[in-house]
Amino acid sequence: GKAAAENLKAFALGRYLALHPEQLPSLLGVPTESKTFQDVLVEKTGVLQRMSAAGPKIADAFHDLVERAVSTLRLDSEWQGHFARRLYDCAVFEDLAYASRYAELIKLIHSEDTQAQGFEATKAAIWNLSRAMVIKDEVYVAHLLTSEEKRREDHARYQIDPANGDRIIYRHLNRPAFNILGFNVAWDMVTKDWMLHLMKRMKWLRRVLPVWHSEEKQFAKWFIEGMQALKGYARQPETYALAVQFLSLPTGVTGYREIRYPKMQLAYQEGERILNQISSLTSGDARRASVVAA
Repeated sequence: GKAAAENLKAFALGRYLALHPEQLPSLLGVPTESKTFQDVLVEKTGVLQRMSAAGPKIADAFHDLVERAVSTLRLDSEWQGHFARRLYDCAVFEDLAYASRYAELIKLIHSEDTQAQGFEATKAAIWNLSRAMVIKDEVYVAHLLTSEEKRREDHARYQIDPANGDRIIYRHLNRPAFNILGFNVAWDMVTKDWMLHLMKRMKWLRRVLPVWHSEEKQFAKWFIEGMQALKGYARQPETYALAVQFLSLPTGVTGYREIRYPKMQLAYQEGERILNQISSLTSGDARRASVVAA
């Protein structure tokens, strides 16, 4: 009947979107990411200028940081844009020093990467290092839920026209979780914007609650150390492919805590296997080189 036909259409659409997730924003009427480097730089510098009283000063420093960092990357404008956007995410998550740390690590990978390989290692690092470093704790989630970018996307998605008196009233269902004096505390609550505006200014909680999101912090630390160990990875196709595999590991570490943490353990195991294999292959290269030199 008609209902069965509609269900089949919905099923087919679901399968299509599973294979082509990049099409989902356009189907929902959500603006897609700015594509070029200059688009991203102008957009994000403007957002930073409007974010706080110190915004113009922070925006100028961010602009300089991005310009310096991008000048070292042999990538096209679109990928420079992806890089600039992740620099922005790191800066908003913590500060400009944190964003600079991200940039230095990307440059470390890029210093050995090659055009012949399509800079696949650099591209994997750009996406996945930010996934590891930008932890979606309660402070950052509060920022995401109240950000200028989200408001702009929501207005486009729901065709909101403030000139006609349209407005959106937000109520967010959140589940905050904290570790206080060794006790895990979590609860469900409906948050309003004023609560989230307060929370997003509490970055100091990351210092006074050192075990808060400790699993994610440890994963980021491990991933960064692995990146720093990838010396000589581009010398042969096999080690290059392994390095790209390692740099792609955070892609699979997703979901709520109960789902994400077991995925982290699998990533640790796979990552250590990859790093050991790269070390074995590059050590073999070094031994062969020393024999030839002798």
